Amino acid sequence: MKDLFGIHIGRYSGALKLIYMLRDLFMNLVNTNIATLIISAVALFILALFKEQIDGRLKGRLKMPIPIDLIVVVIATTVSYFANFQSNYKVSVIQDIPTGLPYPMPPRLDILPSLIPDSFAIAIVAFAISLSMAKLLSKKHKYSIRPNQELLALGCANMFASFFSCYPCSASLSRSLVQERSGGRTQIAGIVSCSILLVVLLALAPMFYSLPKCILSCIILVALKPMFLQMKDFYKAWIVSKLDACIWLVTFLSTVFLDVTYGLLVGVIFSLMTVIIRTVLPSKTFLGRIPDTDIYLDTRRYDMAHEIKGIKIFHFESALYFINKEFFKSSLMKHVPLKMKEKVYRIIIDCSMFTFVDISGLETLLEIIQEYQDVGIAVYLSGCSISMQTVMEHAKFYERVSQHPSVFPTIHDAVEFQCLPHSSISS
Repeated sequence: MKDLFGIHIGRYSGALKLIYMLRDLFMNLVNTNIATLIISAVALFILALFKEQIDGRLKGRLKMPIPIDLIVVVIATTVSYFANFQSNYKVSVIQDIPTGLPYPMPPRLDILPSLIPDSFAIAIVAFAISLSMAKLLSKKHKYSIRPNQELLALGCANMFASFFSCYPCSASLSRSLVQERSGGRTQIAGIVSCSILLVVLLALAPMFYSLPKCILSCIILVALKPMFLQMKDFYKAWIVSKLDACIWLVTFLSTVFLDVTYGLLVGVIFSLMTVIIRTVLPSKTFLGRIPDTDIYLDTRRYDMAHEIKGIKIFHFESALYFINKEFFKSSLMKHVPLKMKEKVYRIIIDCSMFTFVDISGLETLLEIIQEYQDVGIAVYLSGCSISMQTVMEHAKFYERVSQHPSVFPTIHDAVEFQCLPHSSISS
C-alpha cells in the first residue's frame, strides 16, 4: 500500500507487525506523492476496467487473453523513462535489478541445528499457504489436488533451491492470482513465467529500471480482489455453524495481530479445541418411529415421529470416550431417570454414530446397563460398527452382560425383538 501513495514507512517483524505498518501508513498519508497517487489511480482504473468489464466480453472472441498487466508495465516503464518520473516528480522506481544467477554451492550444514526450530515453523506456514492457494484455485476451476503431491513438490523445489542460496519456496498469493487472472491454467504457464523471469534476470533487468513501483502494487492489488471477497465467507460460516465462524474469526484476527506464523498456529490450536468441544457436547436426541415404517427420527424435529410406549431410543452423535462419557450418561439419565413416573421397559441406544469407543466409554455403557437392569429396565445397543464390536469382544463385554441378546444390527430389530403385546404407537 505504501507504494500506491509514494510514502515511506518503517519495516517491522513479529507480533502486531501489520498494525504498526498500518499506523505508519495513515500517519504518513499527508506526505503522499501526488504524481505517484495519480499514476496509481490511472493504473488501477485501467486494470479494474479491463478485468471486470472488457476481459469477460473478449474471452469468447479471442483465442488467448490480452496480457493487460504486461501492457500496463511496458507503457508505464516507457512513459516513466522519457518523462523522467524519478527526477522530475520524485516517483519511486525499481532502479537497478541485479542480473545473473548465483553459483551453485552446497548448503551450510554447520548452522543446521540453529535453524531447525524456525525451519519447522516456516515449513508449516509455507505448506499451509501453498495448499490453501491450490484449494482456492482448484475449487474455482473444478479440478482435484493431492496434498501429498503438493508437499513433495515443495520439498523437491526447496532441496534444489538450497544450492543457490534461495529463500524457502512457497506459493505466492499475489503472483498465483495474477497468473490465474492472466489466463494461466496449467504447469506450462509456470514454465513460461519462470522462463521469462530467467531471461529478465540474465539480460532484460536493466530495461525495468524506470518502472514505477506503484504499478506493481496496482497489479497485485487488483489480482487480490478474490481474496478480499472471501471476507463474505465469515457470514456464510456463521449461518451454517457458529463454531466454524469462530475458527475463521480467531485465525483471521490472530494472523492480523500476531503475524502469519503465529496466526496459523493459533488457528490450528483453536480448531483442535473446537473438535474437543464438539465431542464433549455433541448433539443428542430421542428417536420416535414413523407409523407403519422402520424409520426412526428425532421427535423434536419431525411431528410424524412418535415414541413407542414403554421404549426409549437414545441417539448420540459422537464417539464415546473418556472426555464425553459423563455427558453421555447424564443426558440419558436426565431424560430416563431410574425412578420414572412413566413406565419404561426397554432403552435402545443407537450406536450408529459412534465413530469409536474406548475402554472408559465401554465401562460407562456397562454401568448404564447394570443400573437400569437393577430397576427392571433392559438396555440394548443397535447399529454397532465392526470396530466397536471388536473392542467389545476384547473387553469381554458380552460375558459381562447378563441379558442376551444385547446387541442388534438396527434400531428396528431391537424394537421388534422387544416389542411387547401392549406396546403401541402413542398418539
